[in-house]
Amino acid sequence: MEPSVLAPRKPKPPKWWVAVTLAAGVVGSFAAIAIAGKGSYEVPPFTMDLSARPAPAGKTEFEFKPSATGLSPGFAEAGTHAAPLAFRVTVTGANALDSDIARTATPGGFQDFMTENGKDAVRSFAIKVGLASLVGSLLAGAAISMGRWQRVVGSLIAGVLTIATLGGITAATYDGDEFKKTNFRPTTGAPVDLPTDGIIPTG
Repeated sequence: MEPSVLAPRKPKPPKWWVAVTLAAGVVGSFAAIAIAGKGSYEVPPFTMDLSARPAPAGKTEFEFKPSATGLSPGFAEAGTHAAPLAFRVTVTGANALDSDIARTATPGGFQDFMTENGKDAVRSFAIKVGLASLVGSLLAGAAISMGRWQRVVGSLIAGVLTIATLGGITAATYDGDEFKKTNFRPTTGAPVDLPTDGIIPTG
């Protein structure tokens, strides 16, 4: 009998490729959040844009746009969570006759309003950000794969771990009461005599 000939094994990639693959997944995840982490939602009586972006420290920002809202423009921010993401709520429209507007005249009041009424919008936005993050990590893995599907899978796993970690830290540490320590302040181009102790209906 002739001795069997074993097919040569493919050489394993260097171990540093594992680190590159995982890093690609994390970078792709954050990049996708920065690019696609935004959306428009209705939270009556407000129309608002929600967005997320990577940031050195976790914070949430509230902005009321002028004219379209029927309210004086204003901006407030607070360090609300530990995850390295900045969330922004930009109110672009409002029914100035609605009684809820009076409740949201301070950052703390608006945070309470969002906690009570914005759950569906926030949930939809979180799902969108999560999916965008996974797509970003998948594309990053494909970009460095060189035909190796294992790198794509590895990058995707890194993306899953990244968005799960960010979401978990945000949920565990988010403290909306931080907004009770702040006031709305005028945005660029706002009238000099704009009150800074809250947004006042003008309509």
